[in-house]
Amino acid sequence: MKRYIPAIILACLSCAPLAVRAADATPAEKPAAPVKHGKFKWYTSLKSARKAAAEEKKPIIMLFTGSDWCPYCIKLEKEILSQKEFKAWAPDHAILFIADAKGGPDKLAPENKKLMKEYGGNGFPSVIVTDADGKTLGKTGYVGGTPEAYCKSLDGIIASK
Repeated sequence: MKRYIPAIILACLSCAPLAVRAADATPAEKPAAPVKHGKFKWYTSLKSARKAAAEEKKPIIMLFTGSDWCPYCIKLEKEILSQKEFKAWAPDHAILFIADAKGGPDKLAPENKKLMKEYGGNGFPSVIVTDADGKTLGKTGYVGGTPEAYCKSLDGIIASK
């Protein structure tokens, strides 16, 4: 395992500059209603997600991803987010918000780039857990393992509030 750590660190660092490149993209349309991502719903409007989080008294899991080009984003989706264990856990524990940079980091909507920077996202994927008011509870990203272990890790972040 120790011999893989430098490779993992190098891979993470190689994605970091992509997260901070200047934006040439035009603002993307963002529906106010949740959208399907995998087989469960994600909000694409943080305002709507915050409203739902306040009403349901749940934290928000913010996912900044490059679902079609970022290797670790694809692994997170395949190994964790698309699995039945995560799908069963999420609706009872959090409101989900996604900011997807499909087509590359320059395709992330400007308001989502600002959010990612504001919350300290340092590459793709960035998973940031906040309360309904926007206070950061914790951060993570891709972590290899089981969906159960990932959910347990998120439970630990949520319990820290």
